[in-house]
Amino acid sequence: MRVGIIGFGDMGRSLTTGLIKGGVSKENIVIHDSSERAVKKAQAMNIPAMEIKDLVACSDAVIFTIPKKPFMEKDLSDCDFGGKLVISCMAEVTMAELKQRFDCQTVRVIPTLAAENGLSIVGVCFDGEPENKEQIKTMFSKVGTVIECAENELAPLTSLAACGLCYAAYILNSFINTAENLGFDRETGKDIVERTFNAAMELGDYELVIGRIAGRGGITIKGVNVMNEGNVHKTIDKAFKTAYGELVKGQ
Repeated sequence: MRVGIIGFGDMGRSLTTGLIKGGVSKENIVIHDSSERAVKKAQAMNIPAMEIKDLVACSDAVIFTIPKKPFMEKDLSDCDFGGKLVISCMAEVTMAELKQRFDCQTVRVIPTLAAENGLSIVGVCFDGEPENKEQIKTMFSKVGTVIECAENELAPLTSLAACGLCYAAYILNSFINTAENLGFDRETGKDIVERTFNAAMELGDYELVIGRIAGRGGITIKGVNVMNEGNVHKTIDKAFKTAYGELVKGQ
């Protein structure tokens, strides 16, 4: 399957990188982007850039990774999408809006920037039950874990996985900043923080871990009390719900 990717910003590059690492040949990928800087980044990866009409003509699947506004404004009237597979990685564009623009098979796929390392959560929503469903899921399994879901489940999944990736990095960065405040250089602090988070994930039952460590009293429970007083749980919940609300509003 030859893939044409429209939009070579952060998401387009992450997805392209992940597909290549997953075994898709560079010869089977072409891109389009209106930014000369993005085109140069594609060329540095030995991936050809071309105009949209030519990209559509030579591709079996066309992936859109651009924001909703430029997508809705883009003139695609000279492109022949007959027999093509259109894959939308645009979180705010609904299936109904895709079907208004394309008279061909459409799929909504929401990956995260972790696609470049094959660690993305990938939400996939099909229009009906296409014969090539497993082929599409296999392709995106190259960039992470595929979760097939209904369209109304894509927004909460996007909030939790895509926005959550940013929030997780925010929390990790806060820990590292604290490590610096405690006197560690940034690289040492980063190493300690990442190993600590990995250890917590390996232990698995997070509520049990909290109880085992903080339940003994001492210094840890005092820190937990500070976080409880600051409503850390509610702040995190509010961040996700705010992002989810904005996503739904944009659809």
